[in-house]
Amino acid sequence: MLGESRKTLEAVFKKLGLDPAKIVASDSPEQVVFKLRRGSADVVVALAHSAGKSYVRVAAPVIVPTADASARAKLFEHVLELNGRALQNAAFGLLDGTLIVVSERPAAGLDEVEFEQMLTHLSAVADTFDDRLVRDFGGELASKR
Repeated sequence: MLGESRKTLEAVFKKLGLDPAKIVASDSPEQVVFKLRRGSADVVVALAHSAGKSYVRVAAPVIVPTADASARAKLFEHVLELNGRALQNAAFGLLDGTLIVVSERPAAGLDEVEFEQMLTHLSAVADTFDDRLVRDFGGELASKR
């Protein structure tokens, strides 16, 4: 099910100097998950097949927001503004209490250039904003957990 798309992802990992076999976090016929580090960002790449379609999702935990309600509200407003104005091919979201940045697309037609762009761009967004967001709004770097 994931054959050609998986080969595409693995070719890009190799091009970036990563051994796909060493970064596999889980592997099944319906989903393969890779975990890697790019800059200060921990990045998760999931290739999944469900309901007859395959998707590739690249996500990176960025920060664990502060418990201070006022600072959290300012942080969330800020990242929503970034989503609406500044980010391309990526968006901030909240998952299990952690602010993440994510990019997802159907795997059909995905080529190496597109996947490399997804991976490097999303990694750069996470690496760029993690320290800034902690500095400006408090919280803790997700990569420190």
